[in-house]
Amino acid sequence: MIRLKSADFLVSMALLRNRSDIFAGLLTNLNLIERLWKYSKNALQVYYEKKEKFKSKIKEFFEEDVKDKLIKLELKTFIGTKFQIING
Repeated sequence: MIRLKSADFLVSMALLRNRSDIFAGLLTNLNLIERLWKYSKNALQVYYEKKEKFKSKIKEFFEEDVKDKLIKLELKTFIGTKFQIING
């Protein structure tokens, strides 16, 4: 089993996001991760020529930038705190 750090998972989600047509049926229960991705996408509104630069910026955002108090507050407001966890 491969264990991914959360930033690696989010990079994978970012790369798969362009293929959401394939995963549409599987993504219906990922509202929290979708909200987090939407926030990060807005924060990273820059085009990168190289895939590696894009990946490093995403990792930097999730490993460093989110530690900022303002970003934490924005994320809490954007994602929300009232949600229901559904056990599969």
